[in-house]
Formats: sequence, structure tokens, C-alpha cells
Amino acid sequence: MGETSLRTNTSSTVKIIIMIVLAAILPFAVHIDVGPGPNSLRAMTWEYLESSWYSGFRLRNPLDVMPYTILRLAFAVMVARAFVGKSSIRRTMFVGLLAELQPIAVSAPLVYLIDWSGDPQAPLYIPIPIFFLIGGILLFFDYQNHLESGDRLVPATDMETEVGMKVVAIMQTVAEDLDDSGKRAWGKMLGTVEEANYPRKQEPEKNNA
Repeated sequence: MGETSLRTNTSSTVKIIIMIVLAAILPFAVHIDVGPGPNSLRAMTWEYLESSWYSGFRLRNPLDVMPYTILRLAFAVMVARAFVGKSSIRRTMFVGLLAELQPIAVSAPLVYLIDWSGDPQAPLYIPIPIFFLIGGILLFFDYQNHLESGDRLVPATDMETEVGMKVVAIMQTVAEDLDDSGKRAWGKMLGTVEEANYPRKQEPEKNNA
């Protein structure tokens, strides 16, 4: 019994690591710069853009987009847990759906509901559901294998869905209820008030005469 449990835990850990790696390297959204900067294809660990000053891939810090992708990591863990019967497929896919909506749900209020003094300091992220589709396909084939082998899936007892919904609610509340005094703190957390990663056009100075 102990050896079987150890093999199950090891298999679950390996699958979680694989799914997290996929979550980190697969693109999650199109990065739309509402200001004058170029748009790009964005993953947690890299970015691809084409502009007059640079074209190609470049590595990025996953923490920069964590407020937009935290549920993506939760979905990766739940998919791996679903493989070993510790999460239900229905709840896993629901969290995956929330993960796909998170980038637009967080970024849209930041761009359109905050009165920026100059160019918008937060990008708009349009989700690309590649990881969601891959997770769904993997779960479908895993479910078919369980049916063919006669294995009984264990209902989920974890609370990932509730936690995920709370994260989304908190992020949306913070984004929508920001006042002037909170803009800078939120911007620092998102890394949007740091120096821009690309040149921006300077607005012509107005003469005071």
C-alpha cells in the first residue's frame, strides 16, 4: 500500500511539473499596447514582437504577468491532479475557463477605467486559449482511458475552484476601485510604472506663450 501511494504521489508531482512548464511556455494572450508601443505575442516566460527597432523573441520574467496568469498555474495543477483522481474534470475545466478570462478581466479595467495622466501604463491582454484546449484534450483522453480500463474516478474534495474565484474577484475589485492614491501602488505591483521596455513617442511640448 505504501509503495503504491509513493508511486501515485511521484506520478502526480511529475505531471504537475510538466503542466506548469507547459503553462509557462505556451502563449496566454496577445499583448496590445494601448499607447504607441508595439503589440506582441506574450507567454509567461517569453514575448515575441515585431517593430522597427526589434523583431523576434525575448525572455521575460514570469512575475511581471502573475496578476494575469495566477489561475493559469492553478489550472495546470488541477489538470495534473485530475489525472490521478484528486480533482474533478468539471471543476478543473471551470478553473481553466476562469484562467482564460483572467487576463482580459484584469487588464481591461486597468486600461479603460483608470484616468492615466499620459499614455496608459497597463497593456490590454486578449486571451489565447491554447493551454486551456490542450488541458481539455488531455483530460478527455485520460477520461476515456479510465472508462476503457474500468477505473473509478474519485470525486474532487479540494477547494481550488473557490480559491480561484476569490482571486479573480479580488483582482477585479482592486482594478475597478482604484483611486488616484492607489494607482501608483497597483502599478508597482504589476510592474507598469517602471521604465518602459521600448521607446515611446514623446508628445510635443506646448508653448506657454
